[in-house]
Formats: sequence, structure tokens, C-alpha cells
Amino acid sequence: MVSNASNLQKLPRFPMATNYAKMSSFKIKVNSLAMPIKENNVNLVFVQNPPTLTLDFKKPLNKHQKANLQCFASGGVNMVWKSRRKVEITAKKKLTKRRSKYNCTMPSGKKGRFYWYSIQWVDLKKPE
Repeated sequence: MVSNASNLQKLPRFPMATNYAKMSSFKIKVNSLAMPIKENNVNLVFVQNPPTLTLDFKKPLNKHQKANLQCFASGGVNMVWKSRRKVEITAKKKLTKRRSKYNCTMPSGKKGRFYWYSIQWVDLKKPE
């Protein structure tokens, strides 16, 4: 998701091919909002596998928001809340490809609109 705080060199693309090419999916993606987090200066080239992503929200989340934050990675994720504002996300399995993504979504409270955050990790030890 693009926001004023986005580093344009770190932005992943939305998948829009094969299983993801339906117009209903496209509408959700183009109507998504930037996840309300503080700027994330995480190094996309990871050393620890699986890498841990920390999301630091601008404001504390209420119970409904915390319960509806969903994050995804191949094989699933573990989410550990450190406070009402901070959560750590780690894939349950080691990442096996050169490029892997974590995606997080949360309802925005606006009909049909979701917050979205995506990060693409890079393992330089893996071939292109």
C-alpha cells in the first residue's frame, strides 16, 4: 500500500494474474488503504529465517481491530502482541524462495475498504 511515508523502492506489486485476476479482487485492492503504522525501516534482506516483522501502529488498537488484523505468509504466521500498538509477525516455517511476502490486512471501518500492508523479503543466498 502506498502512503506518504512509503519508500517507493520497497513497494511490492499487487498480484493480478491467474487466481488473483478477478475484477472483484482488483476492486478490493485498489480501494485498500495504507495500514496506519509508523514508518517501517525494516531491512528487506533478511539474515534470520524466518524474519520477524514488527508493526508499530500510530494509535493503540481496540479489541475489534486487534481481533481482525490478519497476516499471511506461506505456511501461516505467528503473531505476538507486545502492546496495544505493537505486534510481531513471524512465518511459521522458514522462507524457501529468494523472494517471499508477508501480507497483513485489517478492516478500516469504511464499507468495502481494508487497510493493507505488504512486505517482500529477499534471501540473497537463494538463486534468482
